[in-house]
Amino acid sequence: MKLKVKAFIYLVLLALLLTGGYYGLSKIEVDEGIIVGRIISIEKKSLLIDTYNLNLFVDGKVVPFAVNDIDIANNVMNSEAEHVELIYTESLTRGFNISNMTVKKISKLVTKVDRISEIKSLIDQNLVCSMLGELNQDKELYDEFIEYIKTHSKHSFEKLLNCGLTLN
Repeated sequence: MKLKVKAFIYLVLLALLLTGGYYGLSKIEVDEGIIVGRIISIEKKSLLIDTYNLNLFVDGKVVPFAVNDIDIANNVMNSEAEHVELIYTESLTRGFNISNMTVKKISKLVTKVDRISEIKSLIDQNLVCSMLGELNQDKELYDEFIEYIKTHSKHSFEKLLNCGLTLN
């Protein structure tokens, strides 16, 4: 009888430990940063809880953010701003493959922005990506170039990741 009770208690403790570990590790903050983008849309995510999805256009692609604070969502929805600078946190949730970015705070809302600089940025990115595609035809030269960029300019290497080519 004592052995069965001890086994049951250990089993319950193990189940509690595993459940607590799962919930404790199911959302790990991995990064915090500032991002500036053009507001595409903000829409309510669920009916029961006040959470919103904010979609920004950043560097030629749409980046989704979760907004859990109703004041931040209302601030964006009620403003005439076209661009926003916000502070966000990136977390890994439910396993280590799903990334979620959540708005922490809005730094500023901007009504008018110089669209020329945004267009220049997109053209520059397209030119670099097409040059990288051409360079990819000579595998040895391509590998040398990628290795050089990795070692000498981490920022440029991160920008090249947006081109969609394999960067070893």
